[in-house]
Amino acid sequence: EPVSGLAGLLKASLALEHDLSGDGQYSIGAGFTLTALNSLGAEWRNELAFGSQQRVFSEFYQPLQPEPGFFVAPQVEYGRNTITSQTGASADTEYQVTIYDAKFFVGREIGTYGEVRLGYRIGYGDLDRKTAGGPNGFDFGIGQAIGSLTIDTLDDVGFPTEGFMGNVTIAMSDEAIGADDDYTKLTASLNQAVSFGQNTFIAGIQGGTALHGDLPLYDTLTAGGPFKLSGYPRGSLASQNQIMGRLIYMRALSERSPLAFDLPLVQLGAGMTGALLMLALAGWLDAVRNPQRAQPQQSGAPTPVRV
Repeated sequence: EPVSGLAGLLKASLALEHDLSGDGQYSIGAGFTLTALNSLGAEWRNELAFGSQQRVFSEFYQPLQPEPGFFVAPQVEYGRNTITSQTGASADTEYQVTIYDAKFFVGREIGTYGEVRLGYRIGYGDLDRKTAGGPNGFDFGIGQAIGSLTIDTLDDVGFPTEGFMGNVTIAMSDEAIGADDDYTKLTASLNQAVSFGQNTFIAGIQGGTALHGDLPLYDTLTAGGPFKLSGYPRGSLASQNQIMGRLIYMRALSERSPLAFDLPLVQLGAGMTGALLMLALAGWLDAVRNPQRAQPQQSGAPTPVRV
């Protein structure tokens, strides 16, 4: 609905994971977006997460004309997470990756359902070894030219019942623009939601590869965690090439909840997030050799709070 003056949207999240063998992770997050900051409809989006994974993110989205058209979007971000190398001398070694970066994008909206972005990313980070067996950690510089295309017709971000979302991103890392490693990374994803009454199916496929050079350990393609081979710890599978499919079933348990905020309840069925294909440069990942990992049952409710 149209809003006059300053408005915003507040979101909060809690994620708990445990593999029943002593390894657990948690994450607490919050997001706050200020909208209608000027006559062109600028927005300021902020996200914060801490726990097993940490993230601080801020983006200022500034349209350059009243109707859908060109825009600029500077970003700053801090992130820390753990990955497990699957190839070479560092196989099965855990590393903690910490990255500080800034991005500047110029883009164009495609109607009300998509956008094209071109931008530059600069930053630095460090890789710390957490377990024995692989090479020592190191510091690295980041310098990338980025291009992306996103099409999004989903009716809801968290619990879509219909629509389509696709994204293709190419990032070119080069020493000439501040990077320590030369490579080009392609990632893509596609998701389609279809509903029949209170039942919703979401089919998706995602993957990526190195178009040029080898992806460094801090920027490999990772899997593991909810809806990305859920039987494995988050980020525990890292590879140079990846193709992964999933099928998620959701059923609305009620249109109105007896809980606070009077929100609908949704049950997420066992998503078949086993790998259609998941290839590593050194060979098949264990995820393909042993795809029969337990898939989770999850429940949730959309919880936006407008302020």
